[in-house]
Amino acid sequence: MLQLLRTGRAGRLAAVLDTERLPPYPWGMEVHFPPDVETRLHQVASANGKDAEQLVRETVDRMLENQARFIAGVHRGVEQADQGQFVEHSEVRKRISLLFNS
Repeated sequence: MLQLLRTGRAGRLAAVLDTERLPPYPWGMEVHFPPDVETRLHQVASANGKDAEQLVRETVDRMLENQARFIAGVHRGVEQADQGQFVEHSEVRKRISLLFNS
């Protein structure tokens, strides 16, 4: 389950995945998609030389990795903010501009 906890001196909210409370699925998990989504999954999988199940597994795995990196980045940001480490607005604008113009 995803929990919101207050962390740091400022009592900021942080999202934490509590894997101890997740229900076990020793037989696997079943996910149902609407027919139009299944059709698209099969088309994309076929175009990439995979079956739909493999495509879904790989996609979910990437999404979970991205989510873990995002949550870790949020935690680093909260820690930096708690330590008084901030970036000025003009610097943020400059960095965003560099991201979109590179």
